[in-house]
Amino acid sequence: MIKSKERPGNTQLDFYCFKLKCFLTEDFVSDFPSPESYKTPVSKILTSKLKADGVYNPYPFIIKKEKYQYLYDIDANKYVDFYINNGTAIAGHNTKSLSVYIKDGISTGTETTFINKSYYRLAKILKSLTDFKYVSFYNSLFMAFFQLFKNLRPDKVAVSSCFLKNFLEENFNEIEIKNANFDNEIFDIFIFEPLDFDNDFSRIDFKSVKAKKYISFESRTAFRLQRGFSYTLDDVDFILCSSILTNGINSAVILSRTETSGEIIPHYLTLLMLECIKYFLRKEIEKRFIVPKGDFITFQTNGIFKLKYRVETKDLLPYGIFLKDNICFLSIHHTEHDIRRLKKALKSLYES
Repeated sequence: MIKSKERPGNTQLDFYCFKLKCFLTEDFVSDFPSPESYKTPVSKILTSKLKADGVYNPYPFIIKKEKYQYLYDIDANKYVDFYINNGTAIAGHNTKSLSVYIKDGISTGTETTFINKSYYRLAKILKSLTDFKYVSFYNSLFMAFFQLFKNLRPDKVAVSSCFLKNFLEENFNEIEIKNANFDNEIFDIFIFEPLDFDNDFSRIDFKSVKAKKYISFESRTAFRLQRGFSYTLDDVDFILCSSILTNGINSAVILSRTETSGEIIPHYLTLLMLECIKYFLRKEIEKRFIVPKGDFITFQTNGIFKLKYRVETKDLLPYGIFLKDNICFLSIHHTEHDIRRLKKALKSLYES
């Protein structure tokens, strides 16, 4: 919770430093080249201010500008091309509109109660996507899983992807986490992503795994496969979604027909969640994706595609592209120019 005495100062510089303090965590690992090589004068001033306050940001502020497109760090400003971090996609708001939402949230007050006008509006929008009885909001994906496991008390959990297995093993080592198998073993919970991200993007047949509870993990698929979520609560017991709802800021939401305890989160963050969902719903996203063509793609579903080779972020930054690993998500902001730029960059890398 952000206390009132921690509100930012009067200058724009103070404000942006405040935002970064809110969103940065100590365990961020960067594979960027030296940030100093990408610094602009504004970036140097901001970074210097942060360091003076004991905050070390591994990311440069403005990485590259090309034809009015900015590649920014994790503070969710402006558009970021092909940013992949296990489903976190920072794209969708320009600097001005996002700043207004954050400022409005802070001025309204961050000492909020669990039910406020933002939550009601969020719940109403989510209701338009799928029917549910309860909705809970969380500051992070970890807190969502923590509360879920606290309620369900599982001993044995099956998962469908390496990302889920690695995340849960790292944070919940007291629970047995296993890759899903299709024999007679019965699990307390099966947490699955709608697509098989580790292989060929095929649909996961979640009913083939025997479990007492089924959780659809939608962080990488919500709004990308269809309008809203891939499943309803007629199919599964819980729908869990992080990252995409908050435009890259790692909050999470759980929809269910079973009551779960939520977490009090800052009011400005609920405003961001609200605006981001409204933003996605204003577009028919699946019809707007410009799917790239080329022999550098192995699998593709709508605006989600997998490259043949893993690439390092630092290798693509000189081309003005911010990409991690080999799974890519198109946002509705990507243009044909962006696709051509990606093709050209990958061709240069693969042929070198």
